[in-house]
Amino acid sequence: MPKKKSGKRKYSHALVIAKLGNECAICHCRETAILQIDHLLKNGAQERKTKGQQQIYKRIMEGYSSEYRCLCASCNWREWVRHFATIDPVAAVSEASMKHFLTTLKRHLELYLEET
Repeated sequence: MPKKKSGKRKYSHALVIAKLGNECAICHCRETAILQIDHLLKNGAQERKTKGQQQIYKRIMEGYSSEYRCLCASCNWREWVRHFATIDPVAAVSEASMKHFLTTLKRHLELYLEET
């Protein structure tokens, strides 16, 4: 029989974002709906697979916050592209593609803000 999940998470995304300063470390955006956790060691995908989101949240809340920072979705994506370009410049995202992404993101944020 499968194990039942507890249902309640110990650490919420909002609590962790607050611990990381509640604003984007680059552009200082404070719109919590789009704030994300940036892994300064650039190992986010690996860490999520091996530890899981709650263990990452726990590490941040227990004092390992120097390994992470808070970024808005736009800045986080831009940082990822910059990092990826240092690894494989041929596969890096073009300026036109980034501009299209940012325009689309802006449109989505405007729609979101109209709803709230």
